[in-house]
Amino acid sequence: MVVGEGNGTLKYYQNTSSTSNPAYEAKTGDSNPFNGIDVGGYSSPTLADIDGDGDLDLVVGENYGTLKYYQNTGTTSNPAYEVKTGDSNPFNGIDVGYYSTPTLADIDGDGDLDLVVGESAGTLKYYQNTGTTSNPAYEAKTGDDNPFNGIDVGYSAKPTLADIDGDGDLDLVVGKYDGTLKYYYNQQPSSVDGQAQTPTATNSWTLSDIPAGQSAFKAGDVISLTLTMSETLKLNNTTGSKVVIAGKDFVLDKTASTTAGDKEMCLNIVFKLEKHCRYRL
Repeated sequence: MVVGEGNGTLKYYQNTSSTSNPAYEAKTGDSNPFNGIDVGGYSSPTLADIDGDGDLDLVVGENYGTLKYYQNTGTTSNPAYEVKTGDSNPFNGIDVGYYSTPTLADIDGDGDLDLVVGESAGTLKYYQNTGTTSNPAYEAKTGDDNPFNGIDVGYSAKPTLADIDGDGDLDLVVGKYDGTLKYYYNQQPSSVDGQAQTPTATNSWTLSDIPAGQSAFKAGDVISLTLTMSETLKLNNTTGSKVVIAGKDFVLDKTASTTAGDKEMCLNIVFKLEKHCRYRL
């Protein structure tokens, strides 16, 4: 366990027991891998694999609203943290005003770590990772593009994300200045991330007829047929049916060959389902 302090330093407590029955022992001096780190005031640490190398790096919020980044240049069992600044800090330029508290998780379901930052006014800022797992780049999202838009705990929001209700998606817990916690469950069904039921349609796919009077094909001829579906595909969510895909026409081209017999035309149609989280108190 790593704990931030009002003076900007970090305290480290090592689990000297087990995962099911933890016991935490304070480590100081050289036994504390975070010894010497000082962000000035009100340090708010979080650990995550920022550079995709398999070990835990450190991101620390502080009283002026920015984020400090310390890359783990050691190993998983013997970490060593090196401060990165400027362009070497993927969080460089992020400033939420005062008392930044970061947490990282895969919010949009694309496999990399996105960023949520609590701030002094009690709201949550969302930064989507538009880079990669090993080379992240964070872009601020506001309004409806921020799944945490509208959440306000009053003062000094300190968020963390975890699957609290065991349904496979990330719920939200936010600490408040008065020491209490607010819980927001993720009301978006986990089916949106690719675990959806198979979409169904009442209308079938139809293939246009070969034009009347079409002469026999010879090698090199091209025939264009149109595959049509007028039905809208739907997936179920907790409030009923939600339209996710609209049907359309697809044009297939097939070139005749010198080999006699039936010809097969294969068309793979891939629908991408975007994951959009919404949180409710």
